[in-house]
Amino acid sequence: MLGNLLRDIPYSEVTATLEVLACQHITREDLTRIRVAKSLAIRIADLIHHPDRTVFGFPVSMTIQLGTGGLWTAESFCVAIEAAGGLVYAGARDILGRPGFMVARKLTEVDLVVEVDEEIAGKDSPANAEVFAGAERRGWEKCPPDVGPQLRLQNMGQPEGEHLLIGMEPIRDSDGKPLGFAVVHDHDGCCLYTYLAYPDRIRRGRPWVFVLPRRVKEVV
Repeated sequence: MLGNLLRDIPYSEVTATLEVLACQHITREDLTRIRVAKSLAIRIADLIHHPDRTVFGFPVSMTIQLGTGGLWTAESFCVAIEAAGGLVYAGARDILGRPGFMVARKLTEVDLVVEVDEEIAGKDSPANAEVFAGAERRGWEKCPPDVGPQLRLQNMGQPEGEHLLIGMEPIRDSDGKPLGFAVVHDHDGCCLYTYLAYPDRIRRGRPWVFVLPRRVKEVV
């Protein structure tokens, strides 16, 4: 595909595009961020291909459904994910069965936004609490607990190497540790995993998933 772009686009068009970006105060450092941060490149491409998919100025990265297919229990989610070719790690299986895990009882659509932690918090190497504070400043909301397993089930085409942290209220596992869901495509395939959700925990360059508000609607 890159070969096609290099072959088909004349140099004059490339320079003209850069001039347009420069007029919008895009810098060389910004272009480097686009190359390095895969999730940012995906967001930009999605906005180009779907220019109307925005909510209050923020791109809608994906829309999923909650309350689907009689998925009410930990076991039903695990069976559905594994039947689709995915894996549920032990930590995720644990918190799926904990009291803090709740599911939507009506079919509902939810718009989700994906952004890298440093972009959300506005600083390098932010702690979990700073990521959540940055999301709140943008008007984003925490994900309901069932976004994790539903996103895993509805996103089996996830790009390899992508590791999405679900911005949610932590659920205490059997040992009392606060965990959140992670939707991952690693060497084992498409997995539902967990991350440690201590407020001072730091992760660098990880994309997070939050809910865009006022776009939750029941499906009639």
